[in-house]
Amino acid sequence: MGSSFTGERSFMWRKARETKNGDYVDATTKEMAENMLELEKKVNDRSIVIEGSSDILTMTLGTAEHSGHIRGLGYGVKPTTYFNLPRCGSRRYSEELESKYKEECSKMKKLERKFNDLRAQMKMQK
Repeated sequence: MGSSFTGERSFMWRKARETKNGDYVDATTKEMAENMLELEKKVNDRSIVIEGSSDILTMTLGTAEHSGHIRGLGYGVKPTTYFNLPRCGSRRYSEELESKYKEECSKMKKLERKFNDLRAQMKMQK
C-alpha cells in the first residue's frame, strides 16, 4: 500500500484545505502548504531523503503519526501498512538494519580513503 509518490499525503492534505477557487482557508495553512511544496522540490532534487514515516507531511506538521491511523488516509491504515515498516525485532527488521550498517561502513571506508589521499596530497604540496 506504500506509495512511490512521496508527496501523496501532503498533496491530499493541501487539496483538503483548498477552497473552491484554489486559495487556502487561512494564512497559516497557506504557509504550511508552501513549506510542503518546498520539501517536495528538495525530495525531487534529492537534497533530502524521505525514510519510513518521516515523510513531507510529517516533517511539515512536526508531529509523529498516531498508531491507529495515518493522517490523510483515514482510520484503519496503520503506519506499518502504509510505510511498509518492518516490526522491531523481526527477521526483516534485523536484515534491513544489517544491510544499512554494511552500506554505511562501506561509505565510511570510501571517505577515509579519500581523506587519506587528500592528506597525502597536502603533505606533498608542502
